[in-house]
Amino acid sequence: MKIAVIDLGTNTFHMVIVELTNYNYEELSNTPLEEIEIARKRIYVSIGQGSLASSFITPEAQQRAVDAMMEFRKMLDAHGVSEVYAVATSALRNARNGNQLIDLIEKQTNISVKIISGAEEAALIYRGVKEAVKINNETALIMDIGGGSVEFIICNTDRSLWEQSFEIGAQRLVDHFHQHDPISPDDLISMDQYLEENLQPLFEAIAKYNPTRLIGSSGAFSTLVSIYSEKEKVVIDPLARSYDLPFDEFEEIYQDIRYTTHEERLQIPGLSNQRVDMVVVSFALIYFILNKTSIRKITASKYSLKVGLFFHVLEKIKARDKK
Repeated sequence: MKIAVIDLGTNTFHMVIVELTNYNYEELSNTPLEEIEIARKRIYVSIGQGSLASSFITPEAQQRAVDAMMEFRKMLDAHGVSEVYAVATSALRNARNGNQLIDLIEKQTNISVKIISGAEEAALIYRGVKEAVKINNETALIMDIGGGSVEFIICNTDRSLWEQSFEIGAQRLVDHFHQHDPISPDDLISMDQYLEENLQPLFEAIAKYNPTRLIGSSGAFSTLVSIYSEKEKVVIDPLARSYDLPFDEFEEIYQDIRYTTHEERLQIPGLSNQRVDMVVVSFALIYFILNKTSIRKITASKYSLKVGLFFHVLEKIKARDKK
């Protein structure tokens, strides 16, 4: 049996297709996803562009979303996928016409999409990160920076201790604070003040649980590792599920990038063109969180929501087949 999981994010749509044949469920639970993966696709859709402030997805963004899902549909048919599980996050969750777009996607592609809550999103992220990172006997703060929202999860290896989704995603921060090229010091001060006001529940949870490591599970952190790799000529194992990054290296990269122009960022080795617009506010957000805490250990996780979704789906299929 072949199944697919799809993550409809604010900036990017991701799909992974896996082959479950010749495995039992116990084996699958301990099998690296890469061993059963037969195809994957990432499409930059940017459905939040021009729509987050108004909570209304523009016709242009809707068309990009439908086009992306049509492309996924072709891949699903080509691989003979029998079951598809698709979830949508912040942009669709908060858009006044989010359900309208979901209906349009289903009508044109026959792919049913579930809009998940911030709490559900955080739970799936935690499930995915646990497959990539050995948390061991410490308390960690997971941070997933999306375009529309940011999920924070304080956890240990056994369970999530606290989790919350905040509508402070990178596209929202760009829309509110990155109005100059390069960003101005006043813009960054305003952004820090905004974060200070809106993240009080997080600060209270950090004070209560005292996490000692930051685990990043989004494109911002993979971008950080990519820039670090190019800058320091470090070879990153492509099969590694996680990578530890020194705090000093992150701080240096952030200081180097902070006041660059759009054109200058296009020339930075390791920084993809799709990440150029949001990298400054994303790194500024990471820097803000680290400076509000005593955390100095940073780990980038290769796995996040879509891997968590896969294992969630696997458990549902296992329960269904037992009946």
